[in-house]
Amino acid sequence: MRPRKARTADGWSTAIMIRELTTLYDAFVRGHAPSLPALPLQYADYALWQREWLHGPALETHLAYWRRQLAALPALELPSDHPRPPIISYRGATLAVRLPPTLSDGLHALGQQEDSTVFMLLLCGLGAVAAFGRGAHRRASMSASSDTPAPRKGATAEAGTPMFEPSRRSSRDS
Repeated sequence: MRPRKARTADGWSTAIMIRELTTLYDAFVRGHAPSLPALPLQYADYALWQREWLHGPALETHLAYWRRQLAALPALELPSDHPRPPIISYRGATLAVRLPPTLSDGLHALGQQEDSTVFMLLLCGLGAVAAFGRGAHRRASMSASSDTPAPRKGATAEAGTPMFEPSRRSSRDS
């Protein structure tokens, strides 16, 4: 039996995501630079509002609520590769790694080009290596859901060309 991933989204967010993906894909197909409107609010605006609002009595009310909700729950025991020590020290370690200058310069240039940080690039690389190690490169569909369409043989990425057809359930899916 294969594990399944749960996906949740609200209709409002899904509609925005589909509209933006459509806009970006259309620009890509036409060879134009992608252009999305600037957001009226950023997450930092929300965080500032919440920080200003959530203090004093409002903060105490929320903290009391969550303390009551979580009070009876047992400690979360996640599987790990080493048993927990009897006394937790929180001592960590660091591993310094020097990248060759050409690689470092290339990562910085790619980060600027893609408007991301070197950390984000390395994290994506780690995710790709982890996915490869799990055999994701051998699957026809990167989705764990058998309800997700799988690429059709000979599919192309031309605009307007149907690339997906419903996948067939196999005996492995049950």
